[in-house]
Amino acid sequence: MKNWKFKNISLTLFSLIPSSIVNSFKTFSEPFQNNFENKVIENSRISKNQKIVIIRYLSIVFVLPFLLTQLLDIIIFGPLVDFLWSEQHLEVFINEDQEKEAFEELRLYKTRYYLNSLNQNTNIKLGESKSIFNQEDFEEKIREKAFEITEKYKNESKGSTKNILSDIFYFTVTVSLIIRSRQQMELVRFSLLRFIGNLSDAGKAFFLILITNLLVGFHSPHGWEVFLELVLKHFGLPENRDFIFTFIATIPVLLDTLIKYWVFSYLNSIAPSTVVTYKNMNE
Repeated sequence: MKNWKFKNISLTLFSLIPSSIVNSFKTFSEPFQNNFENKVIENSRISKNQKIVIIRYLSIVFVLPFLLTQLLDIIIFGPLVDFLWSEQHLEVFINEDQEKEAFEELRLYKTRYYLNSLNQNTNIKLGESKSIFNQEDFEEKIREKAFEITEKYKNESKGSTKNILSDIFYFTVTVSLIIRSRQQMELVRFSLLRFIGNLSDAGKAFFLILITNLLVGFHSPHGWEVFLELVLKHFGLPENRDFIFTFIATIPVLLDTLIKYWVFSYLNSIAPSTVVTYKNMNE
C-alpha cells in the first residue's frame, strides 16, 4: 500500500514537470546511452536513403515527362501541326492581337523605308523628292516584308498549338504519376516539413516575407502582368488588358487575405516566436 502511494506521488510530480524540460533531458541523455553511436549511424543511413529516393522520385515525376514531351514534340506533335496547317490552309493569325501587331509592324516598315529613301540625298528639294523614290522597288520590298511577317506569325501560331498539345500531355502524365505514387509524395512532403521545421525563426520569417512580397508585395503587380502576358502568349490567347488588370486587382488581394488568416490563426498557434520575428522583420 505504501509503495502504491509512493508510485502515485512520483507520477503526479513527474506530470507536473513541463514537457519541454522532459524532452530537453531526453535529448541531453541520449549521447550517454549504450546504442547511441549505432542509432546515429542508422539515422544517417536512413536519411541518405531518403534523399536518394526523393531525388529519384522527383526526377521520374517531373523531369522524365518533360523529356518525353520534348521528344514527342519533335516526332509527333510538330509534324502533325505542320501537316494540318499546310493541308487545311488554316488562318495565319489565331487571335486579333497577332493581326494588329502584324499590320502595325508592316506599317512601320513602310514608313521607315519611305523615310530612308528620302534621306538618301539630303541636297534635293522637297518638290524633287519623287524623283529619287522608286515605286516598283518600294512595292517589291513591301511584298517581301509582308511575306516575312506572314511566315513569322504563322510559325508563332503553330508554336502555340504545339504548346497546347505538349502541355496537356505533360500535365496528364505528371498528375497520373503523382496519383499512383502517393507514398513517395508523402515522403517528399514530410521531408519538406522537416526542413522547414529545422529552420530558425529568422529563416522561417525570411521565406514567409519572400513569398508574400513575390505574390502580394508592392512590386508584385508588375510580376503578375509579365507572367500573365507570357502565359497568354504561350497558348496563343489574346493579351486582353481588361482581363489582366482585373486578375491583378482581385487575386493578389485574395491571396494576401488568405496568407494573413493563415499566419494569425494557424502559424501563431504552433510557432508564435516565428510570427513575432515576422512582424519585426516586416517593420
